[in-house]
Amino acid sequence: MPKSEDYEVGYRKPPVQYRFQPGQTGNPAGRPKGSKNLKDTLDSVLETKVPGTLNGRRTKVSATKAVLTVQVNKALTGDRGSAKLILDLKQNLDAMVAAHDPGFQISPELRRAKDAAVLAAFKASIQGVEPVGKA
Repeated sequence: MPKSEDYEVGYRKPPVQYRFQPGQTGNPAGRPKGSKNLKDTLDSVLETKVPGTLNGRRTKVSATKAVLTVQVNKALTGDRGSAKLILDLKQNLDAMVAAHDPGFQISPELRRAKDAAVLAAFKASIQGVEPVGKA
């Protein structure tokens, strides 16, 4: 910090004694009321309704449902990245629910059966065969 006698006062260089007032913040107005943070903005964007086709019919669905449907369809056509994304998301959601609800437990047998069904459908879709139980 230059000494006051060496300090040149000028444009954007206030006198040293007036530079920083005690107890005064650098952002007196603060964040405007009503401005949204990233989470609120993302939530509102994902809740918007977008046109889409579901079971052969044009309808409006939430952006979240549209994105998830696209990722699941891509996973079923053999896109490994989408498959990993969807399976990781499901695993993380199950872990979060289990952490918040101790009564939520899936038996190992049921989990294996569900996993086997998902893998069979995935394998069948890669090979171009209609999975058992699908019409």
